[in-house]
Amino acid sequence: MTLVAVAGPGAVGSWLALELRRGGHSVRVIPRGGSRPVDLGIVRGDGTTDFGRFPVITADEQGTIDAIFFTTKAHDLSEAASRVAPLQRPGSVMVSLANGMVLPVWQEMARRWPHLVWRIGSSVVGLAPVSGKPAGWWALSPGSPSLTFGAWTDSGMDRGLPSRRETPSLIEQEIIGSVPVLSWRTDSVAAHWRKWLVNTCANSIAGVYGLGRNQLVLEHPLLRTAFDEAFALGCEIAGGTDAQGPFGCTQETAFELLLATLRATSSGENSMARDVRLRRRTESAFLAGLAVGRAGYPVLKMLHANLAVSDLVALQNREKS
Repeated sequence: MTLVAVAGPGAVGSWLALELRRGGHSVRVIPRGGSRPVDLGIVRGDGTTDFGRFPVITADEQGTIDAIFFTTKAHDLSEAASRVAPLQRPGSVMVSLANGMVLPVWQEMARRWPHLVWRIGSSVVGLAPVSGKPAGWWALSPGSPSLTFGAWTDSGMDRGLPSRRETPSLIEQEIIGSVPVLSWRTDSVAAHWRKWLVNTCANSIAGVYGLGRNQLVLEHPLLRTAFDEAFALGCEIAGGTDAQGPFGCTQETAFELLLATLRATSSGENSMARDVRLRRRTESAFLAGLAVGRAGYPVLKMLHANLAVSDLVALQNREKS
């Protein structure tokens, strides 16, 4: 039995911890703080429920973990990984499932601890808090939620990394083989870029306009405009000259992916809208810094982090008119 930990057991982390346990693995959680067991629950699309109480990883177990899945926010990823990486044995697998621009963070982690296996992953899953139940319960949207992770490829974003496995290790094979929602892919960096694109566009519109469900994002008149700007921003950040940018597909194919993702999660509360409502910091804080510092968009005034994409789109449109 493998020992697997989930760092940041929020929406995706809760779902993943339960799926890993269903696959027969021993699962621990790494929360923000505290040592008491954490209760997590899921209401699935067919109405069935799944509940589990998960112990927090102990100091004695830190050197025995086979894999850690990081489902933290992007702005918490570096701190979370830096805290646990020095304690892991050689060959332990570190998988980032954080949204946002996390590739540079994972590059730095891989350089600092090359004896560990560093992976990039992404998930497609719609989750919303369950009313009437304690914190830690989530409703899973109908459809086919999935999670993928895999090897780094020789794209521009990971040049200079130490040598790395291009096929799944034995630990990864065991985990993937036992958990149906998990799958391996060789283009994980491009897949992560596509997830970044979807979140940058959809979540920012939801945050700006207070759209509680992705169905409302799908119907919003600025969706295509925001998508085109986000696609261009990704190409600028990556610094490539290919028309596909870092996304591994054409702009139209990427837009169809965005629409398909919104349809698959249309009934769930949008995570960005929820974070804005609760006054939480979001992954758009990373986007705002990238838009100003890396891509060089002219910003005439200070923008709240959650307004980054839509305000930049509006600004660009005003300049063009």
